[in-house]
Amino acid sequence: MGPDALGELGAFDVTTAVHGAQRLLVRGPLPPSGELTTHSRVAEVWDKGSAAVFEVEVTSECFVATWSLFAPGCGGFDGDRGPSTPARAEGPTTRRLSVDTHHRQAALYRLLGDRHAMHIDPAAARAAGMPRPFLHGLCSLAATTLALARRLGTHPAELLELEARFTAPVFPGDSLDVSVLADPGADSEARFEATTEGRRALSGGRARFRSAPPTDGHPIQEENPDA
Repeated sequence: MGPDALGELGAFDVTTAVHGAQRLLVRGPLPPSGELTTHSRVAEVWDKGSAAVFEVEVTSECFVATWSLFAPGCGGFDGDRGPSTPARAEGPTTRRLSVDTHHRQAALYRLLGDRHAMHIDPAAARAAGMPRPFLHGLCSLAATTLALARRLGTHPAELLELEARFTAPVFPGDSLDVSVLADPGADSEARFEATTEGRRALSGGRARFRSAPPTDGHPIQEENPDA
């Protein structure tokens, strides 16, 4: 995949770079079998001073996925700082979800192909500035999206767009408190953020499904999809 290939080519230090945000646009359903060709490119490189942010875009006939990779030590080249952090979404909270993670979830997620050592090896996690191994950002986002689809009464396969920023680590075994914000006039779209242990772990979250019931105009519901 493009982000890993970029690191292997020496664009940044793979032992310290972390996944900062993710965007996904679904163009069509994945086929049940066959081959899928992807194309990768570096869409942007933002200069954050002491670090750089690489925007890596991976496209196929089925999706466009964009990784934002925060790479310490790669900034300071007098480049554009890029867009500022989006303002925190405002609006009444219509639903709250509790999403539990498993203490072995990072190890299981490695089966999908993301073998970065910082998610399994304590020494590698400390090298990346974390006190212990932490969950992949996409793992936390996927768990949240599954719970969100379930409570909106739609199927995860109906997902059309997804995005979020990874603003704090989620450690295996943590529970995510997900707030879903009302978005009047957008019945198939939900804005959300997630906190854990007092830290905002996911911000700027947005998921759009092919069909979903309205989320505005209803009282707050305290929900645990695993209950």
